[in-house]
Amino acid sequence: MSEKCLVCAQEELTELLNYTAGKVVSSDNKIVNQKFQLLRCDSCSHIQKKIDKSLLKTIENIYHEYSAYYLTDGKEEEKFDASNRSKSIVNNISQMVSNKGNILDIGTGTGVFLEEFSKVYDWDLYAQDIKISLNNHLDELKNFKFFFLFNKNELYSNYFDIVSAIHVFEHIIDLNKFLIEMKTALKKDGILLLQVPNIDENIFDVFTIDHVSHFTRKSIYQILKRHFAFVSFTKNQIYREITVIASNKEIPLDNSEFFNTKDVNKKVFSDLLDGLRFKNKIAIFGASPSALFCATYLDFNIECFLDENKNKVGKKLFDKKIIHPLELEPNIEVLVPYSKKLYLQVSDRYPNLKFIYLKSEL
Repeated sequence: MSEKCLVCAQEELTELLNYTAGKVVSSDNKIVNQKFQLLRCDSCSHIQKKIDKSLLKTIENIYHEYSAYYLTDGKEEEKFDASNRSKSIVNNISQMVSNKGNILDIGTGTGVFLEEFSKVYDWDLYAQDIKISLNNHLDELKNFKFFFLFNKNELYSNYFDIVSAIHVFEHIIDLNKFLIEMKTALKKDGILLLQVPNIDENIFDVFTIDHVSHFTRKSIYQILKRHFAFVSFTKNQIYREITVIASNKEIPLDNSEFFNTKDVNKKVFSDLLDGLRFKNKIAIFGASPSALFCATYLDFNIECFLDENKNKVGKKLFDKKIIHPLELEPNIEVLVPYSKKLYLQVSDRYPNLKFIYLKSEL
């Protein structure tokens, strides 16, 4: 299978990581056995996984058994600052939303984004996903009109004022085909709203196996500009993520400093994995895919997971307890598998605990 950049279609790609340890994680926080290669385009610097038959089969199996937010009983994850992702996004696009319209949410999952949107706007709501079983309460939402089953129900053309795709674009293999389909579904002056992980602030995302693209602001800007006249980033970005708007009408949003990116190279990953070796058992902060990957890489030689989310505390993640940080014995070290900014936040929040930070993290 020939390898091309998913953004610019160039064939000259450089290997950043050849991951042969096998165990990785899925975006719905499960352990998966899959080796992979991570590549960077020599032309546009986009970072992506090598697409081969083995990877495609693994991703197909993940989607067949997908269960979003199973640790929180279908409720959306809270961010480390206790904010709600969907609520933050709705607030960020408020100046773009009129009194009435049609919104289509692609990859709607359990419908958390549409639910939050419907609390603020009296719009007609539409959704699409790979299976209906994820979305059994959508009909309860005010003004919900129709669910499009992926590969069965064709999307309406030139119909939607907003098409949203919250943590969907990183899963898409044919990015240009996806954008053409979304552009067809939108009205002429409609808006495409994308939310993706930010590789510059979330290096562990590469170990989420069904994320095939790992975007920087630069790379997502480049591909969106191929299809839309205007591309802009919301002023209040959610940390470790990218919120971007694309349209053929002018967008009144902040575009400043969106090309600030870091050097993601081979050494970053070798240092990261070398740092994941500990003599004593540790606790891991969070119960996210990043935390689960670290636990898996350590063969679960850990004490427990720590989490502040009341919906997770008291449950188990692969037979390891999830407890609140205040419940942990102070002599146990705590790995924070996130960015330096979040490491500093949790260190300040729990000064009696001893935290470990992997310095190779971006």
